[in-house]
Amino acid sequence: MSKNNEWKHFFGSAYQKFSQYILTEDRTKVEVQNIEKILDLQPNFKILDLGCGSGRITIPLAHKGYHLTGFDGSNYSLNIARNNAGNLPITWIESQIKDLDSEHKYDAILSIGTAFGYVDDQEDKTTMEKIYHMLNQGGKLLIDTENRDFMLHQYSENAWNEMGDQIVWSKRKFNPLNSRWREEISWNEDNNLESSILNVRIYSAHELINLLETIGFKVQKLYGSLKLDDFHMRSSRIVIVAEKE
Repeated sequence: MSKNNEWKHFFGSAYQKFSQYILTEDRTKVEVQNIEKILDLQPNFKILDLGCGSGRITIPLAHKGYHLTGFDGSNYSLNIARNNAGNLPITWIESQIKDLDSEHKYDAILSIGTAFGYVDDQEDKTTMEKIYHMLNQGGKLLIDTENRDFMLHQYSENAWNEMGDQIVWSKRKFNPLNSRWREEISWNEDNNLESSILNVRIYSAHELINLLETIGFKVQKLYGSLKLDDFHMRSSRIVIVAEKE
């Protein structure tokens, strides 16, 4: 299976099934409130949610009156998002992040929940350059992604977790030469063994900061999660707010 098909398969029905036990309503409520706070969102702001998935963040922000565009490469996830959004005036775009149209301008761009890193480093940089050009002057980018240092500190090749009434097994490999994390996730469903593969480039905080500053962003804030706790080596997430000056 190609890398392109791997991530599409990974973010399919199984992801929607299992993520509900991690991305709870309470967590979403806190994260939406904190996104408003750290980005200082203003009425009539135009916001692009990259890798919006089923609209977990997009839809609550639209309910608050902001002008939202949800962008995702998964047709399965976007169909759920459209259904959940009802008549909310949200623009939905099905496309890959590498094919972003930089002619549209936004006041804020969100990349929540490890929404990039599924291509090579050069394509990630090109994506960030496009994002920079898509922001209005003074516009802000919010990145929420895995913290490589934390993941390696917790690293084990084999692991299992309970997701509701389901046991999910993980078989992991980390390549130190390119910082790619490959994780095959397996579970039993109707007496059949199902699996999907996560293949993603994981970043350290300094790598992301250097990337953004090289492009022209000014990094304003760094947190250890969208709870807005201080960042440290064992933070589970990297949350960065960067401004286009």
